[in-house]
Amino acid sequence: MNKNLQSDLQQVFNLFRLPGMAVAVLQKGEVVFNQGFGYANLETQQPFTDETVGLVASVTKSFTAGLVGCLVDRGLVEWTKPVRDYIPTFKMMDPFATKEVTLEDMLCHRTGLPYHENMLAHGVGRELANSGREFRADLLRRMAHFDPSSSFRSHFQYQDIVYSCVGAIVEEVTGRDYEELVDEYLLQPLGMAVSTYDRAKARESGKLAQSYALIEDAIQPIAFCDTRYIAPSAGLYSTVQEMTQWLKLQLSGGRYNNKEIISTESLAWIHGPHMLENRDSGLGAGITTYGQGWRQNYIHGELVVTHGGSFNGHRTFVGFIPERDAGVVVFTNLNLTEGSSAAGMIALDHIVNVENADARLAFFQQRTHFFRNRDKEEEQAFGEGRNLQNPPTHRLEAYQGNYTHPGYGKFVVELRGETLYQSYDGRTFPLVPYNGNTFASHFQSTENHLLNMTFTFETTAPDQATQSNIVALRVPLIPDIPTPRFTKV
Repeated sequence: MNKNLQSDLQQVFNLFRLPGMAVAVLQKGEVVFNQGFGYANLETQQPFTDETVGLVASVTKSFTAGLVGCLVDRGLVEWTKPVRDYIPTFKMMDPFATKEVTLEDMLCHRTGLPYHENMLAHGVGRELANSGREFRADLLRRMAHFDPSSSFRSHFQYQDIVYSCVGAIVEEVTGRDYEELVDEYLLQPLGMAVSTYDRAKARESGKLAQSYALIEDAIQPIAFCDTRYIAPSAGLYSTVQEMTQWLKLQLSGGRYNNKEIISTESLAWIHGPHMLENRDSGLGAGITTYGQGWRQNYIHGELVVTHGGSFNGHRTFVGFIPERDAGVVVFTNLNLTEGSSAAGMIALDHIVNVENADARLAFFQQRTHFFRNRDKEEEQAFGEGRNLQNPPTHRLEAYQGNYTHPGYGKFVVELRGETLYQSYDGRTFPLVPYNGNTFASHFQSTENHLLNMTFTFETTAPDQATQSNIVALRVPLIPDIPTPRFTKV
């Protein structure tokens, strides 16, 4: 491995203005590089090390796929058996998908459903009440009312909602909590004693990293997000040190300390390509495919298997090169940074003895600028759509009420003084005139960002609006599908 890795990672740390970062490189079963940078908490100046606890976010998906592999090995489920064979009441809006969708389909993101990120912010700034099993079971039932944006098995569409539903399926099949199963089949055998889905336990360790974001060009702390309801998609807390144990399992054919944790056949299925994701990812050469909780690509002619995670100020990267028996783990605590991916890819370059830091840094800086410019353009376009010359047609009290959708839940609209407010899942924001019976408001993102959102009220007789009743509300919660209609109760 190239001796300049330390200085290259220092460049990443400085260039992306990371509060803290830890990186470990594993080769032939041994940690050959382990370095922390900066702080887990800027206020207390607690160093960020390989023992710092962070949310691995979507890297959790590899654990969910691994758990399913363990259940396959025990004959409890099959990768390609329809979900309805386990849960006869399971239903999707697409009748063909209802009959045919399998755990394989769900784990490689080809169900036809678009990303539902806007439904996942339940735990922003608050501790959730229970394990999430009831929530996940209900979510699985609600899939019957989620509009697809493409036909079944035709497109890759990254999903947290569907992965959480995989957790509901294994809970139904086994009669046990998802978190308990992962702990028994994976965490305990790998000696991952610190790793947990319980945020309170992670916090009580005294080593949980504070989340930060770049706000008005300054690094500022942000509120936590309790992810226990969507644990199978993004809920595991761990450390760089313990995630190297996870890497060892991937690189050893499913064995750890000479004991089989998951069969070689199941692990090969998990690591293999199941769906085309992207024809040119920029991470390596050629196409990127998605397996079961892992991505596949090539760098410098060698297969690399990776996954990243991003959730409310926690950003992670895990990747390995099977032929080299080597891999890397990266944890950071800055929201939406490209620094974790840059660090991970630079470390993988070093594993194959290629100096490529300048190209990696340039690529991920370009991505950073692209997303920032896109956000600015969207903000500007939203402002330009406002037309205060076209006021609401009704008195404000007429808009009050409960508005429900069988899949997406309930909005409550109420008048407080002279201002309307909308509430969804325990979060409340004002509704302000935007254009006629369309009002503007905000919606909480999982990435500590308040999204602009329109709320359009429907009336019984649009051509006689002042004499009509408000009967429904349309909110574009989910991109790429018809705007969901919430009926006034």
